[in-house]
Amino acid sequence: MPKPVLTCVLYHHIRDDPGPFLKHLNITTSPDVLHDHIEYYLENYDVVDVDTIISGELPPKPLLVTFDDSFRSTLEIAAPLMKKHDVPGVVFLNPEMITERAFCLDNLMSYLVSEHGPDALASILSENGAEQPTVGDYLANHVTRGTLQDRRNLKQRILDRLGCTETDLWEESALYLRPSDVKEFVTFGLEVGNHTASHVHCRTLKNSELSEEIGRSKHTLESLSGAEVRTFAFPYGNSKDATPAALGEIRQSGHSMIFLVHARSNRKRPAADIWYRISLTKENTDILYPKLRILPKIRSVLRGTH
Repeated sequence: MPKPVLTCVLYHHIRDDPGPFLKHLNITTSPDVLHDHIEYYLENYDVVDVDTIISGELPPKPLLVTFDDSFRSTLEIAAPLMKKHDVPGVVFLNPEMITERAFCLDNLMSYLVSEHGPDALASILSENGAEQPTVGDYLANHVTRGTLQDRRNLKQRILDRLGCTETDLWEESALYLRPSDVKEFVTFGLEVGNHTASHVHCRTLKNSELSEEIGRSKHTLESLSGAEVRTFAFPYGNSKDATPAALGEIRQSGHSMIFLVHARSNRKRPAADIWYRISLTKENTDILYPKLRILPKIRSVLRGTH
């Protein structure tokens, strides 16, 4: 009998309308779509929790449901829906957005483009050209070339252009979780995971910054949730961020599972503690079979990892 292969799915913001802070990121899923996906998983998979995965005793068709970032919609909409269907899962959080009222750079960039158009962002980044890049392009290319301080400076330039403070925008948007919210996930049967302190590309970090973004982040989340944090997911999910230094800090600080995205098969992985996830947004259930079962195998073959 073939060995069970874990499928990991990933969601972000759960709303009907993404709003200006998410509009240009393409990571919003409507509650109805999430509901349909959960019903599909219950009919076609064995939905598992972290304990089951760590034990190594997987059922025939194991699937793990995960959510990234620190959006209130995960608690207000996704968590009750998951509990209603008795579905476990993991929510990967960034404590800086929760405890320090910080704003994620991704959401600031989307808001700037929503309010002032793409030229405003291009001007701040000093990247003007005939072809206008998307916010995702800027995050994947421009932002990954800078340091953590460069990232902070970019956030401040965007806030200056918007004419507001980070704290005021955090309060007015009501986009993120508050500190007292984090422990609520446990009551919904969802495990809290680490997503770095500030949602950063780990490849850009110095060793001292890795300790703050990963190790300290884990301790903060444990304090907020009252539970052990055993899982870590790289923001943006790119293997380029899984540097030896980052992986060393993740493992040394006590994480048992590490997640990338890449939508590849987990039949063969880079290491025993590393898992691939598949990001979903608005997919009709009719295409979930090829998206979850066929395409990951093809990607793994093409990338030489299968």
